[in-house]
Amino acid sequence: TQVKGPKGKGASPTKSPATARISIDNANTCYSSVDNFLRTILRLSASTKLENSSNYQGGSRDLVYQKSLSILMQPSMPANIGSQKEHNAESCSYDLIYPLRSLLLYGSTRTNPPIPGDSGRLRENCVTNDEKERASLLFRLVVDLIASMGMFGADQMGRSCLCTRFICEVLTVPLLTWKIWPSSYEHLLRNPLGNEKGGTYKAPPLVDYIHRFINMNANDVSNGRIEKVLNMPDVSLTSCPAPAVLCLLTSLIQIGRACKALNGTNPTMLHYKAAAEYFNFLATLTNSAPLGTFSSRMSAVEWVSVGASSTPIVLSDVVVEQAAAILSDSYVRALFTCAINDEEIDTEKVINTKTDKDQKHEKDLEEIGTSSAATVAAKEAMVDRNRSFWQSSKWAKKISSLLSGSGGKMIPIKPTISNKGVGKLMNTSSISRQLANGKGSINRTVTNAVLSSESNSVKENKASSTEKPHHEYSILLLLALCRTYGTIISRWGGNGKEDLVKRAQQSLDNAKPGKDYASANVEPCVTALLNVLCFSTSFVKSSWAVVQSNPRVVSDLYGVIDVNKRALPIRTLSTHPTYKQLQHTHYGAGDGNVGAAVLLMFVTCLSHTLIVTDDVEIHDMEKPLPKHQLRRCILLLKKLLYRACCLDDIHAATRNGRGIDSNHFGLALISTSSKTMNDLYSRSSRRLLCIPKLWIEDGLLEQDLKRCKSQYDYTSLLSTPVCRICPFLISFKRRLKLFERIVTTNRVDIQGSNDERNLKPGIMVKVTRGRVLEDGLTHLNKLGRDMRQRIVVCYL
Repeated sequence: TQVKGPKGKGASPTKSPATARISIDNANTCYSSVDNFLRTILRLSASTKLENSSNYQGGSRDLVYQKSLSILMQPSMPANIGSQKEHNAESCSYDLIYPLRSLLLYGSTRTNPPIPGDSGRLRENCVTNDEKERASLLFRLVVDLIASMGMFGADQMGRSCLCTRFICEVLTVPLLTWKIWPSSYEHLLRNPLGNEKGGTYKAPPLVDYIHRFINMNANDVSNGRIEKVLNMPDVSLTSCPAPAVLCLLTSLIQIGRACKALNGTNPTMLHYKAAAEYFNFLATLTNSAPLGTFSSRMSAVEWVSVGASSTPIVLSDVVVEQAAAILSDSYVRALFTCAINDEEIDTEKVINTKTDKDQKHEKDLEEIGTSSAATVAAKEAMVDRNRSFWQSSKWAKKISSLLSGSGGKMIPIKPTISNKGVGKLMNTSSISRQLANGKGSINRTVTNAVLSSESNSVKENKASSTEKPHHEYSILLLLALCRTYGTIISRWGGNGKEDLVKRAQQSLDNAKPGKDYASANVEPCVTALLNVLCFSTSFVKSSWAVVQSNPRVVSDLYGVIDVNKRALPIRTLSTHPTYKQLQHTHYGAGDGNVGAAVLLMFVTCLSHTLIVTDDVEIHDMEKPLPKHQLRRCILLLKKLLYRACCLDDIHAATRNGRGIDSNHFGLALISTSSKTMNDLYSRSSRRLLCIPKLWIEDGLLEQDLKRCKSQYDYTSLLSTPVCRICPFLISFKRRLKLFERIVTTNRVDIQGSNDERNLKPGIMVKVTRGRVLEDGLTHLNKLGRDMRQRIVVCYL
């Protein structure tokens, strides 16, 4: 537009602000006109309700509709699209999805970067309102057009292909929710009323997109190769410092948080099965996201392979910040509060029921009485059919004589309280010691007050939730949440990187830079997540009830602890769900290690809760679980650790899995179980939780000790996985024998023995009879490392 001078002569071709505004308004009007025209041809309403679509039907109008639909919505990306943002007239395609992607990535001028440089400062204002309006018009048109295909009986396979394209090409755009108006993606979140009796609401269209995407790419999704499906040739990490997996994850998190059927803010509106499908897909994306997604480092790095070398790319801070919204305290609390329905799970009945086995364990524990754990273990160690060890060794005889008198009753210590004067503290060490040993009287006033207040709060919560929900409760949502947040805990919880067993073969891929799939330290976001789960919800009790009562979880856990039911080692367990190609028909029905996911979440939360739990709470207040449930937990984790340390990669059923790479989830399950068992074992050493036999796995190290001949053989047993990770599985008797054999064989190797007639000459030390102490110290100080040699004393 030329601005004329006062005399009508042409001036320089510049635009005044008012003229530029008019030009933009004209462009927006043009876009709106084209949108209305296309909606009329494609039988779409200008309003948000597709049911009131224009009556553009009959005669040649049907042919126009079908032809326009086939041109504007192609099932696959046009082959003539370039590898970058070059898009000339010759390669032009009338497909609507790719122009929408191009407009969202590079703007209408095709010069904007995919992630604006000032996005960290301007936030949502980094994109102009005019750009948002244009992108929103095309976004709504594409979403409405895909939705209309279900109304007019279009090909379902073609619709699934379009949904797949929409996820791969549109939802993988970085900062998508900042580049369009929120009203645009509200079309993906509508919860339409179905035709069923009772007015059941359908799942949001977003979940239907995800469902169709999974059905079309089930093999790649199940095998953890979703990056292959999302790989787009028109953008690279150098131009867009956020991979497609991370961008899709952030887009789904931001859009899903605005959906009442998925976010848990309104329990009556929550669609449990649709939310389960949504979070199962988030688990897959979280499993493939860069390690810097939830890292606390100032700059997260992703590696790009260029031939034989790798180049680091710093991820966008803004995109990483958007992904962190899934760990918001209020969001996590609302989700798990809705997903946990103790009445449906029957938590109280499962937790409080005692079987005959539980009663037997309690009876055995009562027979032991208040004896300390060390005394009980020593007594059991002395019970041996073959007493040659205790009779032949003078060292063992001395220990047995010391332990023989230790079974007497402990004399209670009278507390000495001197509270005369003001400001003096009470000395409660003796009282605490007696409580830890199971002695002394306990004032139940405070305990009963705490328990009564908790029961009253539970009753109030039940009374407040009287409104009838729109959807039937399904435990699939809780299982999907365990899968999603279990992936986060295993990757960023500090337990999924190191292989404690160290028996698997090292993969060549793990040696490449950028192949760290789990962090070595606990990230702050994981600590905050565990605080919410442990202290704001009833997840510990509810998840343990699910572990014992849900058939699907129980069946999966049998495969985890039994080598005959699952041949692959525990360290290879993964969290992402598995699907069958074109056979995924039900929402939230993804298979694959769901029982192990629930167990990892439970064990991690239990370990986190035990940090702030003292012995009085465990024994007298039954927190976090009753003692008979803790004994069940000990038995389950004992079997899991026994398989991981003694059977995996050795047993005939699992020997073929030695060359399979370890997974962060399986490693985290082993590490967390070991830490929890060590914590419980330490507490049981102070005050018995169970009889010592409950910890022991029969037969461990028995054959190994018989095969050992030298001091090196005995010492090498200390480096076995069972001795390093879970030594409490070995009986105290065998551990004591191993220690004695290491000491004895070492002494024999250095000094020789009379039995073998190979005594070494030793080191001569002369001591004056009147100066025994002085001469002894003088000579011993000069020996240094030779002090372990045989010393021959000559008195003068």
